[in-house]
Amino acid sequence: TSGIIMESNENIEQRIHTAARKLFIEKGYLNTNMSDIAVEAGIKRPTLHYYFRTKERLFQSIYGNILQAVIPRIHGILSQDIPFIDRLSDVTDEYFALFRKNPDLPQFIIGEIQRDINHLIVIAKQLGVDEYILKIKAVCLDDMEKGAIKTVPVQDIFLTFYSLMLFPFLTKNLVTHLLIDERFEDFLKEWKQNIMRQMRHLLDTNDRK
Repeated sequence: TSGIIMESNENIEQRIHTAARKLFIEKGYLNTNMSDIAVEAGIKRPTLHYYFRTKERLFQSIYGNILQAVIPRIHGILSQDIPFIDRLSDVTDEYFALFRKNPDLPQFIIGEIQRDINHLIVIAKQLGVDEYILKIKAVCLDDMEKGAIKTVPVQDIFLTFYSLMLFPFLTKNLVTHLLIDERFEDFLKEWKQNIMRQMRHLLDTNDRK
């Protein structure tokens, strides 16, 4: 035999994904070009264009796969006929699993919000994230109308929940080096209980303090 093993299309595409994702996180979407990605992936630029004609398509392929995997599951949770707080608990589990598998995703999102919010909004609409946000709003308003949760501004629910959930991942280095003695995974289990306490205080009709 010649000893030459042809690399599969799947392996090359995975290399491209890995390289692009690394650079998107480090440099941001605007500051990353196709030449950078080709060099990082160890391939020639024509090979990169064979798999992905544009940076936009590559970007959507990477982050579309992530969001299209988790959003339907979250939609399903939000549609369940169970108490709103229980739905939030299950949604938190989904996000924690997502961020464990993609630890750089929160930092990327925050970075893109600062660097190029317009591009992020366009991508969000293309991936159906705007529909997901509208679903959250509709569920909250419906539960308020039913008296299942307190009537509070939806933005208060959204910002309280997502800030509590995201911040430990954004500050993981600080948390693990200065603030906690246990493993980060153990801390997350405790932190989830704190998220639920705060959300109950905000939304539970039995908590009138």
